[in-house]
Amino acid sequence: MATDTKSNDVPAKSKERIALVLGGGAPTLTLMAGALLALDEKGVEFDVISTSGAGMLVGLLYAAAKGGDRRAALRQTVHLGVHDDIYRHFPINYKVFYKPGPLAQLYYQTMMPWVQQLPHETSEQRLYKDLVHLWVTTWSPSDMTANSLGMCAAAPWLEEVVDFDHLKKNFEPEFFINAWNIGARKMEIFDKDSIGADQFRAALAFPLIYPPFEMNGAHFIEGSAMDTLNLEGLLRYDEFYDRAYPRLFKAELAEDWAMTSRLNEHRTAANVAQIAQRVGLAKTVAQARVLEARDAYGADFDEWSRENDTPDDDRDAEFKRVPEIASVLEEQARLRKHINTIDKIIVFDALGTEQLVRRPRNLYDAWVMQMIVPLVSISNQNIELFEQRYDKPQTKKLLHRLKFAEQIGHDEWINVLDWSYSNLNSLFHAGRRAGDAFFDAHEWLQDHVGVLARCGADV
Repeated sequence: MATDTKSNDVPAKSKERIALVLGGGAPTLTLMAGALLALDEKGVEFDVISTSGAGMLVGLLYAAAKGGDRRAALRQTVHLGVHDDIYRHFPINYKVFYKPGPLAQLYYQTMMPWVQQLPHETSEQRLYKDLVHLWVTTWSPSDMTANSLGMCAAAPWLEEVVDFDHLKKNFEPEFFINAWNIGARKMEIFDKDSIGADQFRAALAFPLIYPPFEMNGAHFIEGSAMDTLNLEGLLRYDEFYDRAYPRLFKAELAEDWAMTSRLNEHRTAANVAQIAQRVGLAKTVAQARVLEARDAYGADFDEWSRENDTPDDDRDAEFKRVPEIASVLEEQARLRKHINTIDKIIVFDALGTEQLVRRPRNLYDAWVMQMIVPLVSISNQNIELFEQRYDKPQTKKLLHRLKFAEQIGHDEWINVLDWSYSNLNSLFHAGRRAGDAFFDAHEWLQDHVGVLARCGADV
């Protein structure tokens, strides 16, 4: 592997790899949408996105919005809210949660295209449209009985807003969602090559609201009920790197091993410098090859890993006699205990906001609270455990929380879990402010955007 022939094949790593984590909590969906829009407008790009619960929808609108306009799709999330004049008397989001049953599905497909065509630019137009929407959903048939396992249909609107083919074929970053397999009693992580409408609905099946979703003979509930942030998706992404990198690094060394071995036999200062240069190039090339392999194999990760997770051979002993090579291999062995394929993780702290826990206003509000309170606790615990196990020293911090609390006024907290239009719109703008503030406060993120801009100019 001569440096003058391979150095141009794979460029050195020019930017930090950044992951985004979007957690559960449907009423705060527009907080996440606003923050993500703000970061997108700043030019931030992600290498991997791991989602659960409501964060799945926000992430998919960003990654694969129907029609291809991610920013418009994120802005449109505020229209999931019900007009305040209606919500004040009927605090149910009939625009998101629909009656279950095959007749209800047929009714929805027949009636909703007409409803969606109604204008909603002004408050008066939104009121009229939402009244029509309420009338249509009220008259919807339903097959729900006392023996039903859930109250609502599983997102009948999904295919209208998400393009799963685009996610698989055109979205470059990795993307993960999680769902809990009830029978197997384990979390299943789906990557972008395996995510479709069924996987989304399996990962959305929150108990009582939706029945367990049957897929491939198994039954699933929402992953965020067990892991609100799907940090496991990042571990899966990193696992591929940890398995693939040593083998690919040694494969790069093998191509130039004769020269490296001769230089090592006569370790002058000049020869050691050449060895370090060759090893450094092999490391850079191997890092890039790992990411190429991850993109190429996608859903076949487990099979690929088993085939290539081979024991040391005779050449490994030769490699390890070269101190520069041994140092790289020892470093990777240490890093297997940490996340090293990702440089920074941005966590949207929607459910980590303890101000969501408060005294309920009424019975319906109490019902919403009984779902949110445990999720807030689980979210905080997941972040703390993740920081303890995987985070780097403070000077090279891995996990960064994008916090929303300071962007929400004291008098607004009592309404934060409402599905009213005014609340969703207020949360969306609070999310945008939080996204702008996060970007301004983190120089490494500004540097990341600068590198992307320079790369784009070079192209």
